[in-house]
Amino acid sequence: MVTTRVLKSGEYSSATSVYSPETYLNGNPAKYLRPVDHRILGAINSVPRAFAPDRQTVLATARGAAILADILATGRARWADINGPLLSAGPAAAGAFEWRPTEDGRIRPWLTVRTPDPESGGLIHCLKAVPPVYVDIREGRVGPVETGLAAGLAREVMDAPAIAPGESAAVSAAIARRSGALAAAAPPVLAEPIVVSGAPKPILRLTTVELAPVVSGAYGWYGISRPATETLAVGRLGFRYGDVEIAAALKERVPTRIHGMQPIEIHRNVEAERGAARRLQGADLLPLALLRDRVPANAACDFVPEEDGLGWLDFLYGEIDRLRGDGWEVVVEPGFPYDLLDGNGAIEAGIRESSGMDWFEFDLGVMVGSERFDLLGPLIDLIATDGFDLALIEEAGEADQPIYLPLPDGRVMAMPVVRLVPILRHLVELFSAAGHEGDGGTLRLSGLDAALLAALEAGAGDAGLAWRGGERIRALGAALRDHGGIPDVVLPPWFAATLRPYQARGVAWLAFLREAGIGGILADDMGLGKTVQALALIALEKAAGRLNAPALVIAPTSLMANWRREAAAFAPDLRVLTLHGSDRMDHVDAIAESDLVLTTYPLVARDHEVLSARPWHMIVLDEAQTIKNPNAATTRLIRRLEAPHRFCLTGTPMENHLGELWSLFDFVAPGFLGDASSFNKAWRTPIEKKGDVGRGRLLAARVKPFLLRRTKAEVAAELPPKTVMTERVDLGGGQRELYEAIRLSMHDKVRSVIAEKGFSRSRIVILDALLKLRQACCDPRLVKRPGKPVKATSAKLERLMEMVGELAAEGRKIIVFSQFTSMLDLIRPRLEAAGIAYALLTGQTKMREAEITAFQEGTVPVFLISLKAGGTGLNLTAADTVILYDPWWNPAVEEQAIDRAHRIGQDRPVFVHKLIAGGTIEEKMEVLKDKKRKLAESLFDHDGNPTLAMTEADIDMLLSAD
Repeated sequence: MVTTRVLKSGEYSSATSVYSPETYLNGNPAKYLRPVDHRILGAINSVPRAFAPDRQTVLATARGAAILADILATGRARWADINGPLLSAGPAAAGAFEWRPTEDGRIRPWLTVRTPDPESGGLIHCLKAVPPVYVDIREGRVGPVETGLAAGLAREVMDAPAIAPGESAAVSAAIARRSGALAAAAPPVLAEPIVVSGAPKPILRLTTVELAPVVSGAYGWYGISRPATETLAVGRLGFRYGDVEIAAALKERVPTRIHGMQPIEIHRNVEAERGAARRLQGADLLPLALLRDRVPANAACDFVPEEDGLGWLDFLYGEIDRLRGDGWEVVVEPGFPYDLLDGNGAIEAGIRESSGMDWFEFDLGVMVGSERFDLLGPLIDLIATDGFDLALIEEAGEADQPIYLPLPDGRVMAMPVVRLVPILRHLVELFSAAGHEGDGGTLRLSGLDAALLAALEAGAGDAGLAWRGGERIRALGAALRDHGGIPDVVLPPWFAATLRPYQARGVAWLAFLREAGIGGILADDMGLGKTVQALALIALEKAAGRLNAPALVIAPTSLMANWRREAAAFAPDLRVLTLHGSDRMDHVDAIAESDLVLTTYPLVARDHEVLSARPWHMIVLDEAQTIKNPNAATTRLIRRLEAPHRFCLTGTPMENHLGELWSLFDFVAPGFLGDASSFNKAWRTPIEKKGDVGRGRLLAARVKPFLLRRTKAEVAAELPPKTVMTERVDLGGGQRELYEAIRLSMHDKVRSVIAEKGFSRSRIVILDALLKLRQACCDPRLVKRPGKPVKATSAKLERLMEMVGELAAEGRKIIVFSQFTSMLDLIRPRLEAAGIAYALLTGQTKMREAEITAFQEGTVPVFLISLKAGGTGLNLTAADTVILYDPWWNPAVEEQAIDRAHRIGQDRPVFVHKLIAGGTIEEKMEVLKDKKRKLAESLFDHDGNPTLAMTEADIDMLLSAD
């Protein structure tokens, strides 16, 4: 008897205590016992110990029938355990004895029962009671079995020992001499054994074995306190001789078995059996006894892999078919824990589209026989696993290995890695892009991910993928994937520019994105005509009648005149409104009647109320790197403007770190790269801090469909040549002495501060040191030294004047760049003294357009420009010579400056002269940029200041003497 409690499910909890007849006999009756329990326990204890010494055989005594009847009458009797079938008294059933073979080659009597319900076969148990009883588990019935023998005699027959085949005649004769009723239970007389020999058929049964725990001590007779045994999957070796199967663990050399009541004498082929065992070891299965202690006797010839889980999967995948091909019989028995499916069937990809292009659902399935299994869910679980490494999986594919995918129902699907690798390569990207996993093994994806889907379709062709549905989204993805397959566009006749082939492709790409409702970034190199391509797109919208609201262009202040000029020249039918200048609010009412509205980044905050009060048909950001800081007020305000179509124009979509690229995409396609935090975790940290090349490739593939970049190298045939010459200028005595004095003092100061505060907190001192040394290289007069007037001349300025004089005499048109406006102020009087006319553009220039026009139209031969004022956006194609008086330390910004002259519209070769002060920080910086070529653009920010990419060792090298 046990105590338990009823759970909410209606089942019973595990037994909380055990109450045995011994406890009752020792005078300790439990309080919860009912009167009938007292009667049953009393009856059990009244059976003499001689008849039931362990109290488990009381039903086999003369009082057993009465005790069983009382137990059933309680309504609390259960079969096997607490939650087993509830038992009640059932009708009597007819039974008969028959002799059956035992596993060890003997025969013994067996009581068979014919119950009132013939379908209960297999669920009937016979108990050795007096009289014998049956238990119908399905019906929960317990009743007596009528055998035609006295109750006690029937019990004795059930307890009769097994006999050898040769003893059957003697036992049958002895029983015949007794009563006629017992003769019905006599064994049949067996024939002489048939001898079987020769090579056996190996049999491998995949089953389980229980290994007993190492625990000493006795257990209660109910078994409640017995510790759990360990169940282990094993391969049990056996052999079939003729019609008889024997276990390999059998020690008899010539065993006898019974088949169809015919004795079989087996002469075992020891060498063949040993060969079978060696064959299993060759398949990486080892005898269990070599790996484990406490092996049961029947497991003496059980085999297991060294690694229980993966080892069995490898065996099931690679060895079973080979064994069967070699004539083995392999039987997977119920309860064997590994069920491996062969996933080599057809793979089908399905797409369900939304009503628009906003989202779609993607699923993946594989056919196993006639059943379709979800493949996407298991593959996503694999990708999401810590330590997932596609490179290792690809190596496994090269070695023709399988991959094992656990299924929700506990089974495992085996698939050749070589089939899955092409799918996994692209599924990783889709998984990274997916907002979440949908129901039933689907990924819910944005229409922006169509190109990734197309990459999967193209790259997984060898995997035999069949596609179902999603024709529109697949066509969109195919066109975006390589920027190919996009139809050409026909510009309106009033659009006056003649586009170069790459520009026409750019306009077609922009138009395709607009039609699909997707934003993009046109990232052509500086000078390749991004402005004219954007104007062509807007012209297309007007010609098609889609400009139901104006297009808004936001650009740097310096480019307002350029946009006005190019719009007037190339798209004269566009009604252009410039919201710039102190009187701009006087023209706000004209916005509704305009096709194109131009404004500047600085004015976004001041005019935000006006700009956000209406929807725009399209927003174009020129020099879009301006919004590279996503937390800047201007960036946040621009993101709030309403427009269905958004585009960025920039030659430098990323200058210093990936966060800048994220900021641009957060404008053109909000949510495409996730929020800033998830982007940093998924992309920036692995790529920038851990150097994860694989993640870098994935990010590049993700943004490629929506970022079109053509470099000058790609369209070189459409540009005149550019020659870059670096000229070393040696500093004179006084200038050199000044430079060295500054270098020594600043080097000591920087070292001291870094030692005290650390590198990251010494930024101000480092910047001051670099600034003073750069100024000393340009002209000693730039260095502010109180009380010490500078008398030394500038070797660079002298060289510049020589060059400008010669070049101007040759009719050259020259741009001179410097990052120091104060240096331009020193150059100006020298030009005036030489009688050389010049234009000037700095941040203080009021009439910018007049200065640009004077140079472009040939009035002056020299244009002095500060990099801050003219480093981006200007079209100065009249120039054929660029002089970088002091080289810009960020190479990307330096290239932008050069591109003011070397751009589309230039029809002459361009010569670039970089003046470098020899033996100074300028020369060392060129060495550092070359040494760290891949990091060169990130060593310094846009203003030329050191970033975290520059190390303490780099600074020390720049300030050192050699």
